Amino acid sequence: NKDLGEVDFVVISHDHWDHVGGLSYIEEVNPGVTVYVPSLMDSQTFNTINQSNLNVIKINETTIIQPGFAIIGEVNGPPYEQALVVNVKDVGLVCFVGCSHPGVENLVGKATTDLEHEPYMVIGGFHMGNTIEQEIHDTIERLLELGVKKIFPIHCSGDLFRQYMADHYPQQYGQANVGFQMTINIFTINPIVYFVVIPALIVSLTVLTGWFIRKKIKRSKASSN
Repeated sequence: NKDLGEVDFVVISHDHWDHVGGLSYIEEVNPGVTVYVPSLMDSQTFNTINQSNLNVIKINETTIIQPGFAIIGEVNGPPYEQALVVNVKDVGLVCFVGCSHPGVENLVGKATTDLEHEPYMVIGGFHMGNTIEQEIHDTIERLLELGVKKIFPIHCSGDLFRQYMADHYPQQYGQANVGFQMTINIFTINPIVYFVVIPALIVSLTVLTGWFIRKKIKRSKASSN
C-alpha cells in the first residue's frame, strides 16, 4: 500500500469520471495538494473539482511544472487530453498517458517536439480496445519511429493490443497493472524516477487506473541538463 498523503502532485489527463473519481480520497488524505487539469475540460467536472480542498491548476499548453517534469497539452480527442512526461537524464522521456483519445502517437510526438528529447517509454491507456490488428500494428510502428523503446499498454488499450505486442514485439512490450512499480536507472545504479500505478475508486465501485507520481529522490536528480 502507498501513502497517497505523500504525493507531491496529481495530473488529471482528461475529464472522464473514471480518471477523476479518486480525487475525493486524495482530498481526504492530502488536502491542498496541487492537481493539474486540462484548461478545456468539461465545466461541470472542473467546478466539482475546483470546489474541493485541492489546489487546482489549469494547463493549456506544454508546461514544465518542476525540473524534469512536464505536462504535454492539451490535445483534442475529443475530449481535450494532456499527458505527464518525466525527462530522465541519459535515458529519455517517460510518457504517462490516460486514455489517449487524441492518439497515443500524437501525444508522444508532441512531447518529443515540445521538449526536444527522444522518448524512451510510454505507459497508459491507448484507447484501442475495439480496433483491428492493422491499426494496432500501425500505431506501434509509429511509436517505434518516434524512438520509443518500451510500450506498456494498460487500461483501455485492449487485450488484442496486449496480445499483439506480446506475439510480435516481445522486446518492446511491457506488462503492467494496478500496483505496478518500476525504478528507472542510469547504468542500473542511480535511481532517477520511481512511479506506481494506483487504483482510482469510482462511485460505481469500479476500480480503474489513475496516475499519481511520487519521486524517490530529490527533484534535481530528475532534471535533464
